[in-house]
Amino acid sequence: MQIIPKRLNKGFEIQLYYPKDNGKYTQNTGNEKEVVQCDNVKEVAQWFVRNSWGSIYGDSNYANPTVWFDGKPWCRGEYSETIN
Repeated sequence: MQIIPKRLNKGFEIQLYYPKDNGKYTQNTGNEKEVVQCDNVKEVAQWFVRNSWGSIYGDSNYANPTVWFDGKPWCRGEYSETIN
């Protein structure tokens, strides 16, 4: 898994965009910010799980979910080992 400057259209890529700034649109809001290149679907899952921990959705009152594996936090703080 690595950050790359733009999509290469190869394999799994997670495209990220600039968000609002304190709830207000800026000239960058919605523009491409960076791309996360993942070697496999397990890395894609790890990225989404890790980035959901302790986050809230944009301007809403909803919090992102958390993922547990065998009673332990999975991908919280660090990427956890993937399970086959």
